[in-house]
Amino acid sequence: MKQIVPPVINSFSDQDSRVRYYACEALYNIAKVVRGDFIIFFNKIFDALCKLSADSDANVQSAAHLLDRLVKVWTFLFLKLEWYFNLKHMLNRFNTL
Repeated sequence: MKQIVPPVINSFSDQDSRVRYYACEALYNIAKVVRGDFIIFFNKIFDALCKLSADSDANVQSAAHLLDRLVKVWTFLFLKLEWYFNLKHMLNRFNTL
């Protein structure tokens, strides 16, 4: 994943709108497969989505919005899981006292 995602993110700044569109589509498909594991790229993806949401091409904007929704879902689920495991860990520690 660390070899696949960075070139896709770099493609978001390409001059050709088709490249930017297909980069959104590619990252969407990658995110569907790896699910929450892409969270390590969250900052770069977030920055790219901010720029793509104001893209001059409507198709790129649409693709960016779809990707944005998926990123929000996986981020929410990842944070919810992390919160659950932290709470579980704290309760286990409390019960052993």
